[in-house]
Amino acid sequence: MANYCITAANHKNPNNHVASSFLVWLQDPKTTKWNQLGAKSAKQVVELIESGNTVLTGKISADGKQAHLGEPVEVELRIAKNKTNYDVSKMPAF
Repeated sequence: MANYCITAANHKNPNNHVASSFLVWLQDPKTTKWNQLGAKSAKQVVELIESGNTVLTGKISADGKQAHLGEPVEVELRIAKNKTNYDVSKMPAF
């Protein structure tokens, strides 16, 4: 599997903290250099994670040779509102 790094995020809605697109880099497994892939949607990032790739936050040096890596990115399903009658985390298993 491959290593990816998110270094920037765009927000369509200025009234919330939800990011809509991300600047994604891919690490070359032979040289370990980071190559910019460009903008990826949240759906595309989720697909990378679900495929077993590692996606981290971070900052890439101007020459793309060095990465200052942050934390792994994970996907979470949650209810859009804080108050709910049917909390996903409290639902029974099936």
